[in-house]
Amino acid sequence: MGYSMVKGNITDLKADIIVNASNGIGYMGGTIGRFFQLNGVAESIHYVTEGKVEKEAKIAAKKNKYLPRFLCGHKPGEIFITGAGNLNASYIVHAVTMHYPGMSANIDIVKILLPKILFKSRELNAKSLVLPLLGTGTGRIPKNEIIKLYEDFFTDINDIDIIVSYI
Repeated sequence: MGYSMVKGNITDLKADIIVNASNGIGYMGGTIGRFFQLNGVAESIHYVTEGKVEKEAKIAAKKNKYLPRFLCGHKPGEIFITGAGNLNASYIVHAVTMHYPGMSANIDIVKILLPKILFKSRELNAKSLVLPLLGTGTGRIPKNEIIKLYEDFFTDINDIDIIVSYI
């Protein structure tokens, strides 16, 4: 068990849990993303699973209403779980870094997400977890800030194998 960084597509890795850098409404690439691989973690998951995970994510988001009849979805800093489709994982933990697609992310949100991801992983009895550099793509957080945060947070974790996937 330990902490490591691996260069490559997150969908090519095997783990009990794959973490998706998510928006709050479950959108992962839409119709186009099922047929063409777009850039990004969510888009890669969407393409490889042929839309199955996105469908589950959208259903989960619609169930999470916080203003009756108006707004649904998860707020930045929340997580939700779906199946992993045909990926080499049991679950996808969707870590919400932004409410809607294309918005900026904030490192303080990532700081809130990390303990939640770890807690949920333990709750699901995961022995391995692969995650991207949350918020560094669409969210535009500098990669070096997230790498430093991860090193500080994950270095002493020894009950779960933590793999950081980056491109």
